[in-house]
This record gives sequence, C-alpha cells and structure tokens, in this order.
Amino acid sequence: MAAAAPRAPAQGTVTFEDIAMYFSWEEWDLLDEAQRHLYQDVMLENLALITSLAFCFQ
Repeated sequence: MAAAAPRAPAQGTVTFEDIAMYFSWEEWDLLDEAQRHLYQDVMLENLALITSLAFCFQ
C-alpha cells in the first residue's frame, strides 16, 4: 500500500455561509416536518462545529 502524499496546510477560512444549505420557500414547503427538523439539527451542528474551530485557532 502506498503512503498518502503530504497535504499542504489549508488556506483561507471556512465560514458558516460556506457550508450552509438554503431552501427557497417553495422548497421548504415540499419538506415534511421530520425533514425540516433534520435540516435544523444539521445546521445547528454545523454552526457548533464551525464555532469550535474558531477557538482552536485563536
């Protein structure tokens, strides 16, 4: 098995806007209640993860 090539350090920053998923009102209306809750849970988890990264690199 070949060794993985070393990666260059990441450049730039990642913001919540970079990973957020937005729905139009028409798309939102197509989601059932469970899908809406899942969306909200995932967005809150993403926000928490992005926020925690800010504390790691200060």
